[in-house]
Amino acid sequence: MYVPYAGVTNQLISIWHGSLIAKALNRTLLIPNLSPNVHVEPSPSSSSGEQQQKEAAPTKWSEFFDLDEYARKTGVRIEELDSFLERRGIVDQSTVSPAVDAAITQVREEVRLRKRNLNMVMKKRSEDDLAEPGKLRVGANSEDTGTELESQQRKKKRKTQRKRWIQFESLVQQSNPIASKSPLSSSSSSSSAAGPQEPESNQPFAAPPPTIVNSRKTTTKTIIRPIRFPTVQKCFSEAGYGTDRRIDMTGRRFMQRYKIDPILTPTPFLDPLRDNSSIWSRWRMDKVIERYQQPQYAQEEILCLGHVYRLLPGGNNRIWTEFGQFFRYTERVQGFVDEILSGLLPKEDKDAVQEQGQGKLKEVQPFVGLHLRRGDFYRHCLGITSPADPNGWNRCYPSTDHIISLLDSTPTSTASTKKLPVLVLTNEHDPKELAKADAQNWIRVDHAKLGTLEKFGRYGPILIDGALLARASLLVGVEYSTYFRTASKRAETWYRGQTLFVT
Repeated sequence: MYVPYAGVTNQLISIWHGSLIAKALNRTLLIPNLSPNVHVEPSPSSSSGEQQQKEAAPTKWSEFFDLDEYARKTGVRIEELDSFLERRGIVDQSTVSPAVDAAITQVREEVRLRKRNLNMVMKKRSEDDLAEPGKLRVGANSEDTGTELESQQRKKKRKTQRKRWIQFESLVQQSNPIASKSPLSSSSSSSSAAGPQEPESNQPFAAPPPTIVNSRKTTTKTIIRPIRFPTVQKCFSEAGYGTDRRIDMTGRRFMQRYKIDPILTPTPFLDPLRDNSSIWSRWRMDKVIERYQQPQYAQEEILCLGHVYRLLPGGNNRIWTEFGQFFRYTERVQGFVDEILSGLLPKEDKDAVQEQGQGKLKEVQPFVGLHLRRGDFYRHCLGITSPADPNGWNRCYPSTDHIISLLDSTPTSTASTKKLPVLVLTNEHDPKELAKADAQNWIRVDHAKLGTLEKFGRYGPILIDGALLARASLLVGVEYSTYFRTASKRAETWYRGQTLFVT
């Protein structure tokens, strides 16, 4: 598995890079969920507690893409991280039942109260020390001593378990058949007969037995127990992320969500002399694969890489040819896209179909798909456009007027000399700029009116936009946008569309 990086498209490409590595190493690729990032804007009501709880829920890639078909076409064994954890009894707090969620809240409240009481004791002790320094406090009784001992024990426990990758309390529904006589005797005798037990720290799936409430009948109760994820001692910092470069916000939020605190170690040298000769030997995909094919890594149940997006796969469009083109949308997404295009675009007399894989899609009026990215992309363009290039800004952050001029000079007519409609996908909020687009009779996609958030969640608009762009006969956008370049590859490969980069 790997730590996700940056926006949605970068996380998507990380899946393809991870697929190449996992396939070469004959391993199963664990895919993290879609992770929060600066490109996914919160909904206007996100300030409410209910909306915040809703947005904390995980969004799986399988809600948008057909992972089974992807695995079949590419030969990669693939599993989503949440599914992997669920099979091991770990319940995500954002998806549990209200009763379970209430129990979690109660436990956290008890922990909070204990911490508050401890802070009050320490504060009072500090005040007493300042008031009468050196005086032996009469109040330093067994209660204070016990609190101090508890604090020392917690520190010791934290130190001994510092290398454990995931360890957090989770709620598990468990049915406990309890015998009426000597309920613990059989387990005690069996454990003694089996010989000495392996230390608990070496049993990643072990959990303490539930508390017995009623020994006269079988009970089903919600219990709280520590669930241990398979131990991962470290994540290797491929491409320098985590050591030379700081893990970005997306990666940090991912770690917070799953209570991951990996020890990020520098990429191990395959050959110290050769690896030191060039930095690229530690970024090249073939070197990464060669490194982890060594026997010492075969015993790692989970091989965790801190970064895979910026690794260099080599070859011309290798990642897209071998993996990306098979990462197709689900039938549910395609059906929703059909509805949007049928409702927004002018109707045509013909009733044709369009092929995508083995499925059939309704063919709608041919259109121009315009990707006009705004917002945070401004800062991105400041860092990559060249001052020496007089047209550099238009290649990254073109004005609406420049786009209008470009489309007016580009032949986009059909055989019937009818101008193609322009479908605009943008996060522009400036009323003046939007008015310019409306004056051109461009068709804007409004996900609030379409109900995309309600149907697909917070990641719906950005991923549905990509599916819409893929259907365009002509795509117009900037080459500096990874999102647009990926959409253009989909259009060209799946539907024989064409791409026009803004210059």
